[in-house]
Formats: sequence, structure tokens, C-alpha cells
Amino acid sequence: MNKRDKEEKDIRIKSLEEEKLIVEIKNLKQIWRHPSFWPPLFTFLLVLTATIYSWKSGIFEIKSEKLELETAKLELKKDTLNSQIEELNSKYFQLINRYESVKYENDSIKKVMEKWVKTKQSKSDLYMLISVKEEEV
Repeated sequence: MNKRDKEEKDIRIKSLEEEKLIVEIKNLKQIWRHPSFWPPLFTFLLVLTATIYSWKSGIFEIKSEKLELETAKLELKKDTLNSQIEELNSKYFQLINRYESVKYENDSIKKVMEKWVKTKQSKSDLYMLISVKEEEV
């Protein structure tokens, strides 16, 4: 190879490199022609379309209404349970009072019975003692 061939080859290489740079710059200006441009764009458009469709069809409103309905049901259940708790507490205190009353009556009857047993009185005296104790109560 002589010097002239080498120079021609270098000139061709430089010219090819320049053409390549020009084509690359042109491709950068027209990015939509590049294959890697389209998949992300389609993905974005698909998500955007699905969101708009969902919004217009009322899916988000339906979900919020379901949440509101569920909240209302839970509040109603809470109120019902609270009223049941109050009712049960009231019954509990009534039973406690009744228990104390019966216990007091029972203690009184025990005392009368013990007194009757100690004194060895007749049954009629026992009935009389019980009736007197009931009047005291």
C-alpha cells in the first residue's frame, strides 16, 4: 500500500464517520423513530386510559361509597353493642341488689332458726318468729 491509498482510505473512513454522526444526530432529532421509544409510551398511555375510564365509570366513587356504607354499618353495630352493654350492666346491678336482699333475708331466717333450735320451741312459734322477722324487713 502506498501513501496515496492510505490517504484515500483515511478520507473514506472520515467521510463514513461524518455520515454516521449526521445520521445519529438526525435519529436523535426524530426520537419517535427509535424502537425503544414506543413501549414506555404505550405503557403510559394504557395506564392513563385505564385511569380515565375507571374515573368516568365511577369505580372510585363506588369504592368510596362502599367504605362509607361499611363505616355506617360498623357505627350502627357499635351503638347496638353499647346499648346491650348498658342493658346488661343494669341487669347485673339489679341481680346484685336482689342477691344482697335475699342474702339478708336468708341470714335473718338462719338467725330465727338458730334461736328456735336453741329454745326448742314449737313449730307454731317458729312460724310466728319468721312472720315477725319478715315484717321487720
